[in-house]
Amino acid sequence: MPVGDIVPELVLVVGAVVVLVYALFAPRSAQPWCALAALAVLAVAAATTLPMLRGSQALTFFDTYAADDAAVWAKLIVLAVTALTILASLEWFSPDPRQGEYYAMVLFSALG
Repeated sequence: MPVGDIVPELVLVVGAVVVLVYALFAPRSAQPWCALAALAVLAVAAATTLPMLRGSQALTFFDTYAADDAAVWAKLIVLAVTALTILASLEWFSPDPRQGEYYAMVLFSALG
């Protein structure tokens, strides 16, 4: 079971937890940094997804996880749409005192 096939998902989980913990303890003035951190997590997840475009098909984790080009492209589309969602919601959530928790939720939702 190669763990390398789920590195983008691991990046999203760890990044979302870090953003959530930061959002819980950060003051109101520092909440907008959660959006930047969420975008950075998405960029790292996309960077770890791109090398998976190798043209081969594989089933891992006891044939429950597909690691083929269609799955990789779908993952990249989900990451791009998630980044666009965060960018589109920056102004909308700016008056919210706990906006950082929203960005953590968006990262968790990108996992499926």
